[in-house]
Amino acid sequence: MERPLEKVVGSTVLGSERFIEWVRARWIEKKDIGRDVPALRRLGRWPDLSTILKETEKIFGSGTAETRRVALYLSHRFSGVSLREIGEFFGGIGPSAVTQNTRRFGDRLGEDRGLSKRVDRLKKALSK
Repeated sequence: MERPLEKVVGSTVLGSERFIEWVRARWIEKKDIGRDVPALRRLGRWPDLSTILKETEKIFGSGTAETRRVALYLSHRFSGVSLREIGEFFGGIGPSAVTQNTRRFGDRLGEDRGLSKRVDRLKKALSK
């Protein structure tokens, strides 16, 4: 017997894939979903963590500490994935370390125009 709650998406929508796509298009995509509503963020179309890392490596190089900081920042801001999942993906760091990295890197973006331009270019690549 099929369990209907297995089809719940983002803890907010129960329905066919067609209905969920309609909800996404009408209410989620191209709207600024606040970080305080994580269930809605999960409905949006976000790049996965491996895509964020790959795209970051294209612009910032592979295996550098800077690449890791940028990828962590973008993963936190744009993936829709929980802090715990992000931390696990990046080698088992804790959720608070992910948050701390995002805060510090965000501060750097405000001070370094060159870095900010490179990150903006990366954001555009990820939004395609």
